[in-house]
Amino acid sequence: MNTDRYRFKLGNFECLAILDNVWDDAPAEMIFPNASHSDLQNENIDPEKISTTNICLAVNTGTSWVIVDTGQGFNYEGANFWRILDEENIQPRQIILTHPDVDHYGGLLSKDMMTVFPDTPVYLCRDAWETFTSESFYEISNRSIMSREHLLLLEEQVKLVDCDAEILPGFRMIPLPGHTPHHVGIEVESNGEKLTFASDAVIHPLHIKHLDWHFQWDEDHEIARDSRVKLAKMASDSGCLVLAFHFDFPGLGHIIQDGEGWRWQPLAI
Repeated sequence: MNTDRYRFKLGNFECLAILDNVWDDAPAEMIFPNASHSDLQNENIDPEKISTTNICLAVNTGTSWVIVDTGQGFNYEGANFWRILDEENIQPRQIILTHPDVDHYGGLLSKDMMTVFPDTPVYLCRDAWETFTSESFYEISNRSIMSREHLLLLEEQVKLVDCDAEILPGFRMIPLPGHTPHHVGIEVESNGEKLTFASDAVIHPLHIKHLDWHFQWDEDHEIARDSRVKLAKMASDSGCLVLAFHFDFPGLGHIIQDGEGWRWQPLAI
C-alpha cells in the first residue's frame, strides 16, 4: 500500500487522499500555545516533537477531477502534491481552496511563480479573497503580505463564491472561521454519503478533545473555538466522514460524542 496516497469511495465518487508532506518535529508552543506542561504530560505529548501533515483531497466525480487544497507546492522542496497527481494521471478540472494560506494554495504556483493549472478554475470564498488581497489586513495579521502577491498572480482563474454556497454539484462551502477570517470547510456528498473536509478548523486531534487549546496561527482563538464546536456537533450528529488536513495520514475519521464533549476516532485502515 502506498503511504503517500489513500483511495476510498464516497457514494459514487472515487476519492484520493494525498499526503503532500510531513513535519515530524513541530513544537508544542506552536500547536498548543496555551497548554501547560502538565496538560501535555497528561496527553503524552512531546513538547518538542509533534507530527503534523498536509493532506489534500482529489475527487473523481465520474465526469471530472475536483481538487480540494493543493499543499505547499513552490513553498517546500519536499512537497509531493504535483508528483502524485502526475503519477495518478490526474488532470484537475476544478480546484477548491478552503483559505489562502500558502500550505493550501502553494501547489497552484511553480517555483518561478507561474500558474501550474492556468486553465483550471479555482473556487475561493469571496470574503476571503477580499480580506487577503487587502493590504490593510496584513497590518493587523501575523501572516505574510506575500500571500497577497501570490493571490494576485492567480486572479484571472479565481472564481469567487459565497462562503456558504454550493460550488459544484456535490461540493458546498461550510463557514468555519477563526483560523483565518472566512475560513471554510468543504462538504462533499454523493449518493447520500457525506465527507467534511475540515481543513484548519482543527490542527490536531486534541483540539477536538480540548476545545480551549489554541493554535498559534489562528487569527481569533474564540471564533476558532466556536468553529470547532460547530464542526464537532455537525460531524457527530450526522456521522459523516471527516478529513482533517493536518492529522496523521490519511487524516480520515469521525468525530464522536464523548460525555459532554467530543473526541477523534481515526478511520480503521
